[in-house]
Amino acid sequence: TDTIVEVATRSEEEMEDVIPAVGVITEQEIARIAPLSFDDLIRTQPNVETVGGPRYLGEQLVIRGEGGNAVTVRIDDARQNFVSGHAGQRFFVETDFLKQVEILRGAGSFLYGSGSAGVVNLSTLDPEDLLNESGAMGLRVRNSYNTNSEEWANSVIGTASSGKVSLMLGASDRDGNNITLADGVQLPNSAIEREGRIGKFVWTPNDANRFEVGMNYYTSEDQGAANPQGNVDLQGNPTVGRTIDYI
Repeated sequence: TDTIVEVATRSEEEMEDVIPAVGVITEQEIARIAPLSFDDLIRTQPNVETVGGPRYLGEQLVIRGEGGNAVTVRIDDARQNFVSGHAGQRFFVETDFLKQVEILRGAGSFLYGSGSAGVVNLSTLDPEDLLNESGAMGLRVRNSYNTNSEEWANSVIGTASSGKVSLMLGASDRDGNNITLADGVQLPNSAIEREGRIGKFVWTPNDANRFEVGMNYYTSEDQGAANPQGNVDLQGNPTVGRTIDYI
């Protein structure tokens, strides 16, 4: 295999030479899966699952039977510390912007200081990942449709490079209706609207140095139960409007 593991082990190695329990989801796999949520992305990984029901905001990541603060989530090496009870998903990044996902399971996760169950490292695209053969510019447009929730997912990312300086800008938009369950019944309050923006400026003065400034913006809106893992109950679990803004 040509897959390289770098973030999870903190040293660049080929996947076949890595001893710890590490799973890698490449850019090609992400494009093939066209995930609507992080659950779609990791469901084939051993000892990794999401619990809490199919609503996007109710998904909780569990590695080897442990969740919450036992799992460390990082986006481009920035630790995500947000955990909020039944609505504690911390994957505030559009899946179309991802280049690679590395999942480190078990004791090896103590390389990051905490998170006894594991670490999930999300790496977003870099400008050079989308450049054409001339190395001067690149453009990627992606549109996908999910028949279950009638959800459209659209994204566009453009990049330009002058050699030492590169710039990448991207935007995404998702809009879907309620999820349809296996018995054909629609799951109430499972529709969601999401938007994402990404930007990166990279300056590479020489082969030994690289300076990067990045921006990741994520926003979502939904109208559902205060506890998105349960059904609406006017007294115990009332309907609320929820907006998430992440920069």
